[in-house]
Amino acid sequence: LYLFSVAGVALFHNEAYVNFHNAHANFNNFSRGVWTLVRMATGEEYNGVMHDLTHCEDASDCPYTMHHFVVYIFHMSFFMLSNNLLLNLMVAVLIDTYGECLSESICSVTPLQIQVFIDIWVKFDP
Repeated sequence: LYLFSVAGVALFHNEAYVNFHNAHANFNNFSRGVWTLVRMATGEEYNGVMHDLTHCEDASDCPYTMHHFVVYIFHMSFFMLSNNLLLNLMVAVLIDTYGECLSESICSVTPLQIQVFIDIWVKFDP
C-alpha cells in the first residue's frame, strides 16, 4: 500500500478532478493516496477513478497515449496484488477457524442438529 501510494502521488498528483477522481479520491498527497487505494481495494468505484485518470482534455492524444498505459498498468497491478492479499487473508482466517473447530468438541455438529436441519429443509424442498 505504501509503495502504490507513493507511486500514485508521483504519477497522478497533477490530475484534474473529473467525476470519481475528486477531492475525496485522489493522489494529491500521501495520506489521500492511501485512503484512495483502500477505497479502491474494497471495490468502491475503483473503475471510475481509473477511467477518470485517463480523461483527456485534448482529443488529439486520446485514447492511446503512454499516460493511459501507465494508468492501466498501475491500477491493474494494484487490483491483482490487493485482491490476492485479501483472498489469502480470508482463506487463512477460514483455515484457522476450521482448525480450531476440529480441536474443540463444541464446534462439531450433533445428530440432533442434523435432524433439525433435515426437517426444516424438507419443508422448502419436498
